[in-house]
Amino acid sequence: MPADATLNRINTLDLFGVVIPGMYLAANVSLLGFAFIDRTQSNQTPWEIINTAVSGLNISGFLILIISGLLLGSMARAFPVKTVDQVSGWLNRLTSFSKRKKGHYSHEFPYNVMLETIFKNIKSEFNLDDKSAPPKTEETYLKRTGIFNFWKILICRESPELFALISSAEARVRMIVGIIWSTAWSSLISLIALVLPYFSQWHEPFILSLAVSVILCLLFTLQLRPMRHEEVRSVFLAFLSLQRKQDLTNNVKA
Repeated sequence: MPADATLNRINTLDLFGVVIPGMYLAANVSLLGFAFIDRTQSNQTPWEIINTAVSGLNISGFLILIISGLLLGSMARAFPVKTVDQVSGWLNRLTSFSKRKKGHYSHEFPYNVMLETIFKNIKSEFNLDDKSAPPKTEETYLKRTGIFNFWKILICRESPELFALISSAEARVRMIVGIIWSTAWSSLISLIALVLPYFSQWHEPFILSLAVSVILCLLFTLQLRPMRHEEVRSVFLAFLSLQRKQDLTNNVKA
């Protein structure tokens, strides 16, 4: 697949990673609006009000929903990845029965222990020297992430195809993070509505919204750390590939 076509697919994935979580959050914010409408249309049940609003949605309303989703999704993407990544690591340790996996999920980004294991396993096979080794675990977080970001810049400069591969993995991670934040905020909206007496007639829709949001939030939070591991592995292996190529070129010249 040509690099430009791959990058277009990544941009599409990135766009949907903003719009879809944003539209989900917008729908839950709209539920509050429907609850207020119920005060002026007491002859309709909550489900009838929702059904009327959804069935009467026209092109203009759909465009407004998409724009709202884009804005709210961008807001959700602005929240830090590190916070939900730590929660994901904790949940994976809590739900794992394997001691090895518990240790696997106990380290912070960019998961140096995992990268050190990869490097040790393939070092002799591909004659890699220690200059390609990942930063040590005891290095500061800023230094480790700085080195990781340098790898990505190097890959971008040397190989657009490899950069498209790692960008696709990164876009999936950012999409999952957006979904986690949007479902978390939607859960909070439903909880507030269930506590306030003003929305007492709307408990059923808000209970359903809360249940769906909590389940989605937990499922995607559990998936975040494994997906981010995959992103980091792809970056590191792409970097090693370029280093190996450079070493072979230098050996030929020598």
